[in-house]
Amino acid sequence: MNQKNHKLNSKITNICFVTTYPPRECGIATYTLELKEAMETQSKNIKSKIVAIKFNETENYATNVDFVINKDKKDDYIKAAKYVNDSNIDVVNIQHEFGIFGGFNGKNILYFVERVKKPLIVTMHSVPVAHKNIKYSSSRYKSKILLMRKILKYVDGVIIMSESVKHVIRNDLQFIGRIMVLNHGAKTFNKAELNELKSHKKDLNFNKDDLIISTFGLISPRKGLQYVISALPAIIKKNPNVKIKYLIAGRMHPTESKEYLNNLKKLAKHLHMDNNVIFDSNYLPYEKIYQYLASTDIFIAPYYKGLANLTSSGTLTYALALGCCIVSTPFIYAKEILSKYAIGELINFADHKSITKTIDHLIKNPELIEKYKKNSYKLSSEFSWKNVSKEYLNFVKKII
Repeated sequence: MNQKNHKLNSKITNICFVTTYPPRECGIATYTLELKEAMETQSKNIKSKIVAIKFNETENYATNVDFVINKDKKDDYIKAAKYVNDSNIDVVNIQHEFGIFGGFNGKNILYFVERVKKPLIVTMHSVPVAHKNIKYSSSRYKSKILLMRKILKYVDGVIIMSESVKHVIRNDLQFIGRIMVLNHGAKTFNKAELNELKSHKKDLNFNKDDLIISTFGLISPRKGLQYVISALPAIIKKNPNVKIKYLIAGRMHPTESKEYLNNLKKLAKHLHMDNNVIFDSNYLPYEKIYQYLASTDIFIAPYYKGLANLTSSGTLTYALALGCCIVSTPFIYAKEILSKYAIGELINFADHKSITKTIDHLIKNPELIEKYKKNSYKLSSEFSWKNVSKEYLNFVKKII
């Protein structure tokens, strides 16, 4: 825990986020923007500053951030700490994922945390956890544990989005400060708004009676989308009277090659599924994402075991907020939510037969799909940005 002396402040005025940030396309960037906007809506007295992580020299944050760190430059982290210390910032919140900071496992963030003299919160979007039946590089896993222990020595509070990893923070990472389990936020809709979004199904080039399975978000090989495509022929054969479409909505992740997307298209064609698999690889404005999800019957997150330690998922939370039945591999966040709430079913990692069995079962039991969809929508208020930002601010007050 950070042992530096901090000036107590009963009123929050300035919160600084160290994070990726739009226009960079990244789940954490989107999360930070939406939390920031929701938080500032709560009170006019709350102001936010952004210390943005830059991945390369071509990225341009223009005027929408306050300070920029080139992730591979040690001096930038040191300068950012000085910027924070010399400012009127009351608290710093690092949005942490190992891959967004420079150095092995993102160790460059240490140059920043070791020097910051303001109260410090870390939001952990993934937590190093050893899973049974998943092979790990023991040295890499241990190095993540040791790195997080070093980082958390300087931290006053930790935010996680999965209750099940709280013991890891306490025991493995040896953190003794405040821990908060905070829901991932999402935009929510009343029934009239949801019905209006659903009315666009035809505008999206789907027929009224199409059963829509969908995946949305930035595409990368670790998303495991090939397993869904491979499962489709058997699903369709088992349900010849159901018009099944699989929508893959989203562009390639900016750090990934387009080869994976091209291979997905080739696979669909090879399996004669090119009329059943729909790709929308354009930039998707929020409104179209909402329309897609509102038209979706089954949202599927077939993520590969390389993402097993994800403790948050914006795409899954958005699907929940828009009342989707959810099918997912058991990465930490999905396993916890699907085990806690009756909103969908889990599938095995990298297993198209598991997908076939699960989707077939749901299609043959449409009342189960409807049950899961209703349960998801009922939960949406708990995940609203309004409620999440309010809880977040209450936690920040305890820290400073």
